[in-house]
Amino acid sequence: MATDMKENYYTHALWHVQEGKTEAFLQAWQQFGKALSQVPNSPPVRGTLIQSIDDPLVFYSFGPWESLEDIQAMRSDENVRKALSSILELCSEAEPGQFKTVMQLEFPGSRTP
Repeated sequence: MATDMKENYYTHALWHVQEGKTEAFLQAWQQFGKALSQVPNSPPVRGTLIQSIDDPLVFYSFGPWESLEDIQAMRSDENVRKALSSILELCSEAEPGQFKTVMQLEFPGSRTP
């Protein structure tokens, strides 16, 4: 069943890390988070990084934002851009993007307690 929702925005990225660079990538991603926390007048930010079980060199990150303006302010911040460059240097492929919510589905499930 589709649920009522307000329009939300997200950043989402695919990161394909170079062989042997996983630990450096994780550290760079943490530094990226620190840079996000220092953007002037930024809203609270929560980012999630997940790793593929089938290919441990593949990661996806995503996080909600209150507005497109907040995403643009983050992306134009010099410290964030430097932190992002550090991540990109460790990847053979990277596809960051910005998205908006168009639908959310919610199901009660059938598991019995």
